[in-house]
Amino acid sequence: MQSVGIISVSGVAGAQTDIREELSQKADEQGAKSCRVIEAYNNDNYHATAERYK
Repeated sequence: MQSVGIISVSGVAGAQTDIREELSQKADEQGAKSCRVIEAYNNDNYHATAERYK
C-alpha cells in the first residue's frame, strides 16, 4: 500500500471505537483503502491522527 496523506479528527466524545469509526469514515470519503492511527490522546475529548493508504 502507498501512503496518500494524513487525516485527523478531534472533539470526539465517546469510546476509542468511536474515534476509529470517524477516522475510517473520513478515510473512505477521501478514497483511501485503509488508515493507520499514528497519534491519539484524550483530553476530555478524543483527538487522533491517521495515515491514509491506497
